[in-house]
Amino acid sequence: WNLKDVALQAELAQLSGQAGYDHLAKWMLEQACRIDRDNVELLKTLASYHEKHGEIAEALHCFERMADLLPDEPFVQRRIQELSASNTLLQ
Repeated sequence: WNLKDVALQAELAQLSGQAGYDHLAKWMLEQACRIDRDNVELLKTLASYHEKHGEIAEALHCFERMADLLPDEPFVQRRIQELSASNTLLQ
């Protein structure tokens, strides 16, 4: 198993999450994002994980990284606004 194979890590993370191993899924996604820092799909998947688990600040961080990579993407800008508002309400 190649630890730098981010596609494999993403697939294993998805399977781990489906099997109920959420912490393992999160760890695998985080590792994959560390290896491939510019992978928007990985960042989006990790952001979704964080949102699903109520980790709004972490999801916001993922979208902010996506905004660095895709500065003109309306979806990313909208999600940053929405998550920023949610994060403010939670504080």
